[in-house]
Amino acid sequence: MPRFSILVTDYDKHVKRDDAERGLMSIGLQFFKDYELIICHDGPKEIPYEEEYDLKEIGINPIIINTEVRNNDWGHSSRDVMLKRCTGDWIIHFNIDNILYPMALERISQCIDENIREITDMGYGADQFSVIFYIKHWKLRKDGSAFKGLPPKLMNIDLLQLVSSRSNWESIGYWYNKKERSDGVLYEELTKKYPFVALPEILGENF
Repeated sequence: MPRFSILVTDYDKHVKRDDAERGLMSIGLQFFKDYELIICHDGPKEIPYEEEYDLKEIGINPIIINTEVRNNDWGHSSRDVMLKRCTGDWIIHFNIDNILYPMALERISQCIDENIREITDMGYGADQFSVIFYIKHWKLRKDGSAFKGLPPKLMNIDLLQLVSSRSNWESIGYWYNKKERSDGVLYEELTKKYPFVALPEILGENF
């Protein structure tokens, strides 16, 4: 099994295709390659990704899912579908126009390894925790300063920032909440049930 599953949501009539390509390229440029990439398009896609982009040149080999109908619920149904199908040990949620810096997966993986001993000493399993990293959130921090996602609660953390294990997601029923700001609700639930560690480095951006 791969260490990470990167779960990407998209709706091509909402996201500019140049921005989508930029996001996918940021994944292809990762130094750390032990991941699977799943893209879920909200509803049938008129132009396949293989015709939009040269995926080989970008450096990715994604699993591509199209939902049968357009759910129009901010990508939440797509996230639930991907969570139930992915095989990675740790989950990263990614809107297709986000970006991750090239060292992002490498640093997150190192952070996981560095904290397993402390987590197990607390009486939790080796994957029963989350990692929260800093990002630039251009909608909320127009000066480019760090958006920390701390404390992890509604309206204070972005979808991109929290990395948790697949088993943690299974334990809370996957992405069961389909309300608009459910990422903050679910992240708060995860971090109340299991501990989290902060990785105080800017590793990505939300535009």
